[in-house]
Amino acid sequence: GVFILKECSVYKLEAPKKSWLVKLQETSPGKMRVLDLFSNDKISFLPDNFPEKIDLQEFHARLVRRAYRMEYANNGGAETSC
Repeated sequence: GVFILKECSVYKLEAPKKSWLVKLQETSPGKMRVLDLFSNDKISFLPDNFPEKIDLQEFHARLVRRAYRMEYANNGGAETSC
């Protein structure tokens, strides 16, 4: 197996009358995964008022912080957080 360095970014997304604090991880170019701010678990169900797509012409994104972690990928390709 190998270790892979993963980067996550925490953003404050701001739109008129709405804002969200989100942790995102890029899974492939242009595709992001929303993670729990504290556990790094993938969030499967987003609030009803959370947009499906983030159009940066409608939202202002402020980078709050970047985080890095090592994940172990075994020979079968499965990843495990460290």
